[in-house]
Amino acid sequence: MKLKLKSCLVLLAVAGVLQTAQADTFYWNNASGGYWDDPASWTSGSGTGTYPGDASVTGSQYDNIGANKVNLPFTITLRKDERAYNYQAGDLKGTGSQTIDLGGHHLKLAYLQYTGCVIDPVAHNVIPVRRMEFRNGSFEVPNFIIGSWSTGTGGSIVFSDCTFTGRLEQAAVKSSIFVREGSTWVYPKGNVTDINIPFDYNSRTDWPGACLCITGANSRVEAPNNDLYVKHVRSGVYLFEGTSASFKDIIIGSTAASVDNVVDIRGAALEVSGDICLGTDNETSRGSKVLVSGAAAKVSGASLTAYDGEACALGLTIPASGFDKVGETDVARISIVRELFS
Repeated sequence: MKLKLKSCLVLLAVAGVLQTAQADTFYWNNASGGYWDDPASWTSGSGTGTYPGDASVTGSQYDNIGANKVNLPFTITLRKDERAYNYQAGDLKGTGSQTIDLGGHHLKLAYLQYTGCVIDPVAHNVIPVRRMEFRNGSFEVPNFIIGSWSTGTGGSIVFSDCTFTGRLEQAAVKSSIFVREGSTWVYPKGNVTDINIPFDYNSRTDWPGACLCITGANSRVEAPNNDLYVKHVRSGVYLFEGTSASFKDIIIGSTAASVDNVVDIRGAALEVSGDICLGTDNETSRGSKVLVSGAAAKVSGASLTAYDGEACALGLTIPASGFDKVGETDVARISIVRELFS
């Protein structure tokens, strides 16, 4: 009898631990915006917590955040460092931005999935009416997904004056990532997975691909151990004046039906430790391009491989006024794009 009683007590103790580890789920309900740690701005779907990260639950199953209950736009502001488990920012209503104002603090998630576009059911064209923006602080998530391949929906994620650490697990067609206003996107150290813009080939060639845009002085992407793939249809990576990026290899037009994909460097610095490939060895992708323009534009550390696909091009700009003199070296600048090979 004593042995049975002990067993029951152990089982009850384990059940109690499991119960306290159950994650809470929350939904934002404040159309006017508000503070992350204000319980009145959240609707609880399950659990006993008051807002995401209120420490009512600890461990790997921290707190979940579901689709919002109000129309865009709105801003959620942090007053201290916060954390949550899974942020499922889909099924958004209205147009504009869901902004997370970090307020100089740090937000840590275990997972983020965001879908912010809708599809015209007749023309199958993207309507990019919604975006999710993280600004003014630091943000960390091991893996994040933009959009859904199964539905052909993408989304737009924006980092503004923000330090972001995370791995892009999937960016579906019609997705975009903006690193701007001095933001930094750092790939996690030790992570050597590929960066795909977009994630994979989709048979709907009338659906546009995806883009990564780095803009604003000192904005940068740091992924020196990761290969960057730019593929599908009309996908692009754009570096604007005063920005920089580093990758291992860059492969433009990496699938058989890739068309008109580009890496466009305008007064920015790109460092590639390995190879820049235009097209693939199956020689069926078309229109892969690297364009370099602007007096401060710089591409360093890379070798260049071009396959015989149709209209692959390296574009440089040569100034109408000739050359500038830097010491004893003539330095070419910009005005006309010339195809050096095709």
